[in-house]
Amino acid sequence: KTPPCADHLVEKRIGRCVVAMLDPNPNVSGKGIERLLANGVKVEVGLLERESRELNRFYLKHLANQRPYVTMKIASSLDGRSALASGASKWITSAYSRHVVHEMRSQYDAILIGSGTALADDPELTTHGLPGKQPKRIVLDRKLALPTTLKLFSDEHRESTIVITTPEAIQASTSVTLLESQSVRLIGIPETNAALDLSILFRILGEEGIASVLVEAGSGLAAGLVSSRLIDELVLFYSPMLLGGDAKPIVGNMGVQMLEHAPCFRLHSVEVVEGSDDIVARYRNTV
Repeated sequence: KTPPCADHLVEKRIGRCVVAMLDPNPNVSGKGIERLLANGVKVEVGLLERESRELNRFYLKHLANQRPYVTMKIASSLDGRSALASGASKWITSAYSRHVVHEMRSQYDAILIGSGTALADDPELTTHGLPGKQPKRIVLDRKLALPTTLKLFSDEHRESTIVITTPEAIQASTSVTLLESQSVRLIGIPETNAALDLSILFRILGEEGIASVLVEAGSGLAAGLVSSRLIDELVLFYSPMLLGGDAKPIVGNMGVQMLEHAPCFRLHSVEVVEGSDDIVARYRNTV
């Protein structure tokens, strides 16, 4: 989207350029370095390459697979619960953790939630004025039954909202005309086992240039994504409270019968959320 930086470096007569990693995009890979070398610039490649690949992980996943990098964020009690038995969940984690989540949102191309979260919380899914881009807002609504009065469909960012449903629901629902008049986009995808096929959704999003998706998942959506092995990164915000066995779990039923069949993640980092007693643990897919 911008002119080649190599041209600018040549113009400014830079003497030495250190490149962390080569761009794996075959359309551009190495061409900038060739231009620098041809104009007498000393070039070194590979310094801090591992860190560079970490920073560029969204881009690298999208380039390699034409699918977005998918991160699932969950707020949890110490015993893995997301809400009381009554459904009350505001707020399990601290305001400091919520601020971190708003910062995370600005780093992703899109935020994805399920219909249960949309109905229960009526969220805005915005960055709350923090610097950075406002991501697209994607909500799963298989039956196209969510109230059109939700903030996702009526606030100032409604043009960035995408509803994922089935082709049959689009044909049958009386909400379609109103949603489209509000500039809300609808995408119909097939079902698999009475649920929207999210693998197809991520393929569509990838083809449209969406390179990263942050999922703010309820227990049902979390179970579906984990069972389908569609998660690249898992971010868990743990609050220092215990809710007990009658509270709602962060992940719903997955039908795991043997431990060796359970989905596993690799621990990437653990840190205390500054200003609070919350802990944020980040995991990566082991594949």
